[in-house]
Amino acid sequence: MSQFWFFASLMLIAAIGFIWLPIIRYRRQFDRQKTRQAVSAKDINLQAYRSRLQELEADLDQDRVEQIEYDALKLELERSLLGDTDEGQVESVSVTKLSSPGGISLVVGLALSIMTLVGAGALYWQLGSGPMLLQMEKHQALLEQMTTMTPEQRLAMLRDQAEAEPQRTEIWYALAQGYLQTKKFKDAQQAYDRVLLLVGEDSQVLAEYAQALFFVNENRMDDSVRSLVDRVLAVDPANDTALGLLGIDAFDREQYADAISYWQQIIDTMEPGEDAGAIIAGVERAKVLLAEQAGGGNVLSQVPGQQSQASLMIKVSLSEELKKQALPQQTVFVYARAIGGPLMPLAAVKLQVQDLPAEVVLNDQMAMSPQARMSQFDQVQVVARISKSQSATARAGDMQGQSAPINLTDAAASINILIDNIVE
Repeated sequence: MSQFWFFASLMLIAAIGFIWLPIIRYRRQFDRQKTRQAVSAKDINLQAYRSRLQELEADLDQDRVEQIEYDALKLELERSLLGDTDEGQVESVSVTKLSSPGGISLVVGLALSIMTLVGAGALYWQLGSGPMLLQMEKHQALLEQMTTMTPEQRLAMLRDQAEAEPQRTEIWYALAQGYLQTKKFKDAQQAYDRVLLLVGEDSQVLAEYAQALFFVNENRMDDSVRSLVDRVLAVDPANDTALGLLGIDAFDREQYADAISYWQQIIDTMEPGEDAGAIIAGVERAKVLLAEQAGGGNVLSQVPGQQSQASLMIKVSLSEELKKQALPQQTVFVYARAIGGPLMPLAAVKLQVQDLPAEVVLNDQMAMSPQARMSQFDQVQVVARISKSQSATARAGDMQGQSAPINLTDAAASINILIDNIVE
């Protein structure tokens, strides 16, 4: 907030400066002009005095005037010069007082300055909303304070805020999500009840409310939860929270084909760059269990709407010897490349050393190009590489591990890769 006032003050000073700068410049020009006019009048009077004095001296030399008369005329001429000079100064001062822009410019400058300050204040109050900015400052300070708190302290502060401002929907919503994240599901249910009273039928809030009820019921999909899920999907068929609940419920009931179908819908609607690792791992696990359930038959043929796709679950780890040489923030590339095919990876994921050991999934949905998918090749090789330069191209000094050629038609449920050598 202090920064706001600092920059606002600078802008006001600049605005007032634009008002007064032309006035100051004009006054200086006016003063210089009057000074030049006053000097010019004095010079003219002095020149006339000298000319008349020379004439008197010439008359005296030629005996056209007596000495007494000369002295009298010279004295009168000096008095006349003195009188003209004083009169010119008085006249100059009078003209300056009458025609100087000082009075008018001062009034105009002050008026414009006052109008600028009053207008800025009115605009700030109307559009900037002083009370609103003060409220924003308060909430910003609260958010900064919350970053240093434990989850329990944050929840306590949110509770206090919700009680102090019971109509603030965003506070109740943040409180409900906080309860959900800390697995206080009954408290989350009550907070979501309050949010729904404030916002009405909102699909995302309903989905999260159903999630809270699902966990309150010890991960069971009862009629109340299913009713909420149905209401959400009627409005938002691609809601990932609702589909995720249906997938978990189907998986728990060993209906693996349905679980794969629900979770795959979430994956299909994800934006590029979203982390789908956990869902993909769930799908792969469901496929393995479905295959066991079916006695080793074709898993994908049992999943509604699924086409034949290649997928590999990879477990990546780093050898103890190389752990001492790797930095936690260094990038780890895990990718599959075709045996006897293009050099470009067919599918890839990116991790960091601090994530290892890790399980990742490589499948057709991670294809670098639609024309080069894993399912289009019989054999692939999986490579895991720690890049010191953050480059996707292997360079000397990188740490790497790779698999033997993998037949996609009979690939193992999980493939282990150990990063244990240095690229030369």
